[in-house]
Amino acid sequence: MKKILYTLLALLLAACAKEPTQAQQNTNKNVPLVKDVQQISYQRNDGKQITIYGEIIAPKDYQQRQLPLVILSTGFGSSLDFVAHPYAEAIAEKQYVTYSFDFYGGNDGSRSGGSMTEMSPFTEADDLTAVLNYLREKPFVDKNNIYLFGFSQGGVVSSIVGTQNPDKLKGMILINTAFMLFDNARNAFPTVSHIPPTSTFLGKTIGKVYFERALSYNIYAELPKFNKKVLIIQGEKDNLVPLQCAQQAQRTFPNATLKTIPNGGHIFTNKQNAILIPYIKEYLK
Repeated sequence: MKKILYTLLALLLAACAKEPTQAQQNTNKNVPLVKDVQQISYQRNDGKQITIYGEIIAPKDYQQRQLPLVILSTGFGSSLDFVAHPYAEAIAEKQYVTYSFDFYGGNDGSRSGGSMTEMSPFTEADDLTAVLNYLREKPFVDKNNIYLFGFSQGGVVSSIVGTQNPDKLKGMILINTAFMLFDNARNAFPTVSHIPPTSTFLGKTIGKVYFERALSYNIYAELPKFNKKVLIIQGEKDNLVPLQCAQQAQRTFPNATLKTIPNGGHIFTNKQNAILIPYIKEYLK
């Protein structure tokens, strides 16, 4: 009788071992995505009250779970829509919460308010820091698995914030990052007194504040402070950001991988995105 009971118990345990856990079921099932508006208010160091407009794209049941987070920062003069599709959507499909947002003054008609004459990489870094600190306290976010994603100037902003907050992050994804921004500023304006009240760049009017701190900032001296894994993606034929910038960043970060996109310009085509998105998914996996 005991032998029969032991046999039944062994069969039962074997069946239970083969049954996927609830966590495995949640991970494997094809959960549809949802888009939620999430506004984040904070007071900047200069006392200005800022309200950031952003959108979460995530599995529909994300608020009942605890998931890794990717915060996406868009480029110069662009809105959140530029990074939300296809990048945020593709990442969310891998069971991540994503947050894309408009910087204050980051584009003409920014949903976060402000004018581009009030914007700089450092005001945008303040915005991103506020977003990071707010979202990492949300119950649906796994605070041990938070990544920054930045495109072009958004990559610069992500690098600034990442090097200031390495303990809060798991890694960074940097695409066509304008690391040369600071050298270009110094070449254009030897001192702060040479900076005019407004300038035109890429068809946009920007203010003096854009360049003031840039003249004394050495981004390559800061990158070694971020020792987590970094994925750098760079178009080989980017006419705004030279490939050498990405190569130097790859050498300067303690733990970085560089992937190049053949014939890729500053803005990627759908075919080129089909090449780089698997790089992102593999990195996050």
